[in-house]
Amino acid sequence: MKHGWLSLWLLFVVFAILSTTGAAPSSIEGMVYTRLPLWYHLIGLPEIMLQTLAFSLLLIWWDKRASKANESRGETRKSFFSELLMAVVIGCFAYIGYAVGSLALFFIAGSNIDFEQAAGDVKTHLMFVVAFVLNVAYVLYISKKWLRHEISLWVLGLIAWALDGLVIFFYQWIFMGSSSLLIAMSIGVLPAIIITLSVRQNYKGAPMS
Repeated sequence: MKHGWLSLWLLFVVFAILSTTGAAPSSIEGMVYTRLPLWYHLIGLPEIMLQTLAFSLLLIWWDKRASKANESRGETRKSFFSELLMAVVIGCFAYIGYAVGSLALFFIAGSNIDFEQAAGDVKTHLMFVVAFVLNVAYVLYISKKWLRHEISLWVLGLIAWALDGLVIFFYQWIFMGSSSLLIAMSIGVLPAIIITLSVRQNYKGAPMS
């Protein structure tokens, strides 16, 4: 994976630093939901950023050395772990698309958001977890067809959009009692674009065996 260290580091930055599961210091939720001064959140960011950057660089360096050693022994087949890691990274970026798309839609519509209630709404959080898992599974499946030239990019994108929109629609309908197909499909646009462009950029060359 080209620039794998950057993808891994961004994964840390987004999900382990800025968008943690709780209102931790230096996270966005920490800045919104706690009374700690802004300087307290910012002062720790350089150290955390450098630590995670160093870890990402070292891990990818070690992985490349292991890959070269395997290739020298004729073991060129990608492991399932490598494929899964790539799918998880793409799924994480699509997850960001859900968050950005949802907030943008609510602000455009002029809706009032109760952030305190939203932060504690377990059903809402689980909805995006379900979408994340499905996206990872979709990338694992569709990437093989893309590498074998069995599917065009626009069809890949349309399927991703249908998946990302319908999972929100049916989840809300089943677990929340009501849902809007228009809103759900609108929220699914950005994640689908991210998945489509990521597959096009990161899955190149010979098909995976």
